[in-house]
Amino acid sequence: MWSTPLDSALFAAIDAREAALRLARTPGLAWLDGGLTHGREGRFSFVSTAPCEVVEQLLPDPSPLALLDRLRFPARPTTPSSLSPDEVPLWVGHVSYDAVAPRPHDDLALASVPALRFARYDAWCAFDHLDQRAYLVGDDQAACERLHERLHGAPLSDDELHFESELVDVTPAE
Repeated sequence: MWSTPLDSALFAAIDAREAALRLARTPGLAWLDGGLTHGREGRFSFVSTAPCEVVEQLLPDPSPLALLDRLRFPARPTTPSSLSPDEVPLWVGHVSYDAVAPRPHDDLALASVPALRFARYDAWCAFDHLDQRAYLVGDDQAACERLHERLHGAPLSDDELHFESELVDVTPAE
């Protein structure tokens, strides 16, 4: 795994939300939001876009979970940072209920619905909520440089943010 701190000027200007807004025009946005109220698992937030690989298994497959065995995990040598390679996500996706408990589907339209879909990202913006630092982490320096270039894009305008007012807070009640 290759990593570097975000340059101080860029880090001062953005947080995970702003990074997501800057990357939102690129297909495949993934935002894994953390926060210190979520314990150790919430220490970091991760934002990325433009997956380097996407795999899926359709509903009609008789054993869709076999896809999980085919996900590749490239070797990730480390460079110094506060993140270890096992803390950085590689594959992000979903497993549908039908993949675990299949039921017959008569609808032909459902034949094209993925039971599982995963995207692999070769670089992430990692925001450390404990140390108040941000890093670019990834497979190699070239992947991190590509993500850094995408981060320098303009954030979405206020007009493009109209959906934000429709977002629902799903924070569990204490």
